[in-house]
Formats: sequence, structure tokens, C-alpha cells
Amino acid sequence: MHPTVTKSIHSTSKCPYHIFLSWMDKLFHPFKTHSSAHTSSGAAARCPVLNPSLRKAQQEVSSDTRPPSPAEILLSKTRDQIYHWPSPFSGFTSTINYSGPEGTFTNQVKIIPGQKNCCGFSNRVVAQWVDYQISEIIAHRSNTAGAHAINQGPLSLGDEDTLWGQRINFVNDPMESFYRIKDLKLTQIGRSYPTQKFLVSIFEQHSFLGLNCARHYNVTYWDRSSGALSKVETFQDEYHEIQGIWIPRSRLYCLSADSSSSRLIDFSNTSLL
Repeated sequence: MHPTVTKSIHSTSKCPYHIFLSWMDKLFHPFKTHSSAHTSSGAAARCPVLNPSLRKAQQEVSSDTRPPSPAEILLSKTRDQIYHWPSPFSGFTSTINYSGPEGTFTNQVKIIPGQKNCCGFSNRVVAQWVDYQISEIIAHRSNTAGAHAINQGPLSLGDEDTLWGQRINFVNDPMESFYRIKDLKLTQIGRSYPTQKFLVSIFEQHSFLGLNCARHYNVTYWDRSSGALSKVETFQDEYHEIQGIWIPRSRLYCLSADSSSSRLIDFSNTSLL
């Protein structure tokens, strides 16, 4: 039996680039409820940008004239290896096709970075979920001037794992955030919330123009008090090149919890604005 639409579509999840770039609120968050994704009350507890204690730490670092630490240098070099759209980038039009337990939906949309982009599906719950995925993909690829200024609180080097690489800890972060980096590629992201913790593991990356972005990654969740595994989300993002710019082609999402379900967003008939 499939989870209810509310649970399956609105389950909290974390995309690597949503957190990483939109700290960016984002190099990585998928699925929050619509209210927590779009209101400060829900997002503040989870998002590094909106979290007051982290904002204070970022402000302190921005006024700090000390030389960057080895951890800060490594993270900065890793960020520089992520593929972004050129700036400015006007966006594109595309036919958005959704397939999932609720059925199939399609609509022609205009996607413009920096604006609220809506798929316009008749099913409100599906539309909210798809709109959030679109906003996340845009945030991952957008080359915003403020991207490198977010999440630059004090950093420290942790242990080095043979498979996943060097750990970087965010000092004094109440969410206990950390990254792992190997060969200047982000490989893992960890964070904790009051009731759960999660780990993003990036298994495969695209290489566009010598730069990378996540292709295949899992987000694993545990109950914070008991340590019990609660769910695993899997993402696979595909892109295609249009006039020298890599544009999203599809996002496949699979959820494994009490039961399993899958969803696909497909972009077709795409042209640049």
C-alpha cells in the first residue's frame, strides 16, 4: 500500500545541492511541506540561511579579517568546481511532465531564475511538490552572487574517510552540520534536527565543461532518539545541453519507508529564452 499523498509528497527531505548552494538554502533540502518550504516559521529551524544562530556566526565571520582556515580553503575550492548557469541567464521554456502514484500531469511552463515558477497542475498537492523540485533545481544551477557568502561560519577539519574523503565541520552549528569532500567534489552532507538526523551520500556526479553537479544521491534518515532508520530517498537528475548550457532533462525520485513509491519529473520541448 502506497503512503498517503500527504506523506509521500510532503515528507521532509534534503537535497545535496539545496543545502550546499542555498546555504544556499540549497548544495542540497527536497521534501518539506509546502508551508515549511515557503515560510520562515518552518524553514528557520532547518535552513542555515534563516537560522538566527547561524546568521550571527556568518556575520561574525564576514567581519573577521583572519586568514581563511584550511577547511575554509578546501570548501571554497570545492564550491568553485560546481557547474552553474552563466550569469545573467534568462531561463527556458519547457513542457513539464509528471508521473507518479497520483497519475500523470503535463503543462508548458516558463522557468526564470530568481522568480517563482509554477507548473500549474490541477492537482494542488502534486503541483506544490513539483514546484518545489523546480525551485530546487534552479537554485542548484543558479550562479548567485551571494552563494559563497552563505554557510561560511567557522569551519574545522575532521577525520578523513578512505571512501568519502575529508570531513569539514561547521563549528557551533546547532544542526551539527558537516560535509565530506574528496577530489574537490562534495560526497556527503550530514545534519541533525530535533527529532531526526540525515545523511546525503552522493554516488555519481555529472561533468559539464570540467565542472560537476550531483547526478545520483541518497538521503538517509534516522530517528534521533532511538537511532532507528526511518526512510531513504533516492534522486537521479539528468541534464542535456542546449546551446552550450546544461538544462534539466529529468528528476527521478524514489522513497523507501513503510512502503515504496516513485515519481518522475520530465522536461521536454525545451528552448532557451
